[in-house]
Amino acid sequence: MSPFKVFDRKTKTTWIVLNFHPTPEGGEYLAVREDDTTKDGELNIIKTDEICKYKWVDFWQKIEV
Repeated sequence: MSPFKVFDRKTKTTWIVLNFHPTPEGGEYLAVREDDTTKDGELNIIKTDEICKYKWVDFWQKIEV
């Protein structure tokens, strides 16, 4: 799976979705909040029915500087 970005309009948060974990309830996505800091972000689990409400932004590509 290629990582991709989604935007939660309710909380004004952009998430980088890293991978998918299937579950009997439908599945969960492992995601990290996108920000401009260099520190590691906190990982979050987002349910499939919740992430379907977010706006898809683009595939995520890390840029080496």
